[in-house]
Amino acid sequence: MKGFQEQADIALVETALVTLQLLLVSKPPALFDPYTALAVLEHLVNSAREVGHERAKRYAVILRQCCPLVHNLAMQSVLIKLQPWSKHHGTVMEIKSENALFMLNSESTS
Repeated sequence: MKGFQEQADIALVETALVTLQLLLVSKPPALFDPYTALAVLEHLVNSAREVGHERAKRYAVILRQCCPLVHNLAMQSVLIKLQPWSKHHGTVMEIKSENALFMLNSESTS
């Protein structure tokens, strides 16, 4: 019985990760909804905490750092580069550097 519960817990987190991944890569920037992305990311954090997932803290950091980006056009690209679904472990510094790069690019095109 315990094995089934563990599988269900893993599936819960993986489903949230796949949903976030699909949301990020299936939408062009003009159609990307940052509020939906934050809601899915929040669901991922809650699910990971609930089941004691080993990467729950990482997901929480990503959520906390992305909340201020909700009105920033770089949010989608930041989340794609962070790839919460991968084994990559960068977070805060990558968000700051990606946001700075976006700001430089938008200033140069203005």
